[in-house]
Amino acid sequence: KANNVKLDLEPGTYYALTWAGLDEGSYEWPALTPGSSTIQDIKVRTLRNADATQPNELEPLWHALDTLVITGTAHEDKEISLAKNTNKLRFVLQDTEGYSMNVDDFTFEITADNGYMDYDNTVLDDPQITYLPYYTESIDIASGSETDEAIGKPLSQMVAVAEMNTMRLMAGENYRLVVRHKDWADDVLNINLPNYLLLTQMEGHNMSAQEYLDRQDEYSIIFFLTPILCPDCPDPEPEPEPEPDPDPTPDPD
Repeated sequence: KANNVKLDLEPGTYYALTWAGLDEGSYEWPALTPGSSTIQDIKVRTLRNADATQPNELEPLWHALDTLVITGTAHEDKEISLAKNTNKLRFVLQDTEGYSMNVDDFTFEITADNGYMDYDNTVLDDPQITYLPYYTESIDIASGSETDEAIGKPLSQMVAVAEMNTMRLMAGENYRLVVRHKDWADDVLNINLPNYLLLTQMEGHNMSAQEYLDRQDEYSIIFFLTPILCPDCPDPEPEPEPEPDPDPTPDPD
């Protein structure tokens, strides 16, 4: 959706910085003084809790930095293109054997140091944020009937769903998606999130990895998990080779 802003500007060259979607519940930015503050002063920081967690759904945030040349000879229309900084990710955990999964058995987190943006939208040094789900639910994908049960189909199969957000995804950075189960010592998932999301880029797109991550802002991914009865148990010892029969029948000789 296009929005128009009328500006009465004298002829000249202007730098136009746009932050769209600034909300006091999600972000903080410095107080500016007309006539003395510069464009470099306009930095935006994502709010987080005292323990560095961010469990809330962030307000969508866009950025643009443009050079506008005004001639002043007639009415002029200038267009700016906004890049979206916020990303939404929806993860589904599904059991490959048809067993139900309870989302309360799992924790989800994205750890990234991407919460402080400079005027040109580059990421500034800032402590790491741990993004947590703002929405979780166990959803039945079978919804079977007695007829289904009679022919061997499950009456229900629950999958675990979590929806999260993160700020700008940067190619080459080690932002981690970590999924854990409350009863397992090892992580269910622990992956480099930008690298994993780049797998969704179609072959033949003539753009850089960073441009792709900047263009996309919503991802839905299903992880299929294969159950192991005792994931933290050691591998069983192999069965010993049987002793040869000293008196085989029939005699091989």
